[in-house]
Amino acid sequence: MRTDIFYLGRHAVALGTLVACAIFAAPGAPANAKGKITIFDVPNAIETYGGSINIHGVMAAIYDDQTAEHGYLRAADGTITTFDPPGSVYTPEASINDGGVIVGTYLDSNYLQHGYLRAVDGSFTSFDVPDAEGTFGNALNNKGAITGYYFVDAIRHGYVRAADGTVSEFDPTGSVDTEPFSINDKGEVAGFYSDQDENSYGFVRNKDGAISKIQVRGNIISLALSVNGKGAVTGWYYDANLVSHCYLREPDGTITAFDPPGSQSSSCGSINDHGDIDGFYTASNGKVESFIRKAGGSFKSYYIKGTTYISTGQINDKDAIAGSVQIGNGDDQGLLRK
Repeated sequence: MRTDIFYLGRHAVALGTLVACAIFAAPGAPANAKGKITIFDVPNAIETYGGSINIHGVMAAIYDDQTAEHGYLRAADGTITTFDPPGSVYTPEASINDGGVIVGTYLDSNYLQHGYLRAVDGSFTSFDVPDAEGTFGNALNNKGAITGYYFVDAIRHGYVRAADGTVSEFDPTGSVDTEPFSINDKGEVAGFYSDQDENSYGFVRNKDGAISKIQVRGNIISLALSVNGKGAVTGWYYDANLVSHCYLREPDGTITAFDPPGSQSSSCGSINDHGDIDGFYTASNGKVESFIRKAGGSFKSYYIKGTTYISTGQINDKDAIAGSVQIGNGDDQGLLRK
């Protein structure tokens, strides 16, 4: 498994608002995704986001309590633990691996960005890329390797931090802005970069440092967001009309562009080790629905009655999905689909 995509308080809190919802068939979809939807809020949060989920169904993400963003961990039984790294005034990122270790980013009192690791026991390690003006931790694999980006002169550059703390910095050829998003257990990294003409391309970097550009159908905006354990990559791209579509890049470089049936536009979030992809799309009726594309190419769509927006963050190897949802005119709430 790979992970894409914060604990000072040490306080486990009771569940906030928790709602189990029925799943409705999305118009035009060939099949309805069976499963249970749980919508939840971190207590005292005005907005709760769901971003990452590991093989055990443990989620890590962030919430906003109107004063700042903070990290939270939601256990498989629904118990929520909130946290911030020591010295943090703002914790905008959190991603979890299968061992329960969390990586992310925090801002100190001078609003300088640092990466952090939160161990299973709740202890923290802060880290920075040497000579960086700011360091962001985006993803952590099961061997303890981290990827993310750092700033120098307001330009983002990519890095991989090994489990022993060794940092390797990188940029794809022609990049003036690099943002890695995902790292698998082989050390392969997926992300995207921009060139001097403000075109954006996906990339996959192998464990030896070689980088391959991802450009879908010749378009100038192609983003890579997730790489699985076999080296398959997913993300989305804009066509000439600036309409977004999903794609799958196989380990051999073969690219398949796709959209769920009945969609006007689509975006993919992540791919698990079985090759299943999660994402969301705008249906022909204008509603935003979510979907799973199975490895064989079939689709299962689902939505929640009353939803005005839904975004999926990560799918684990059991096809459980973490994401966010808005119902009516409400704020973001956490979403778990099993």
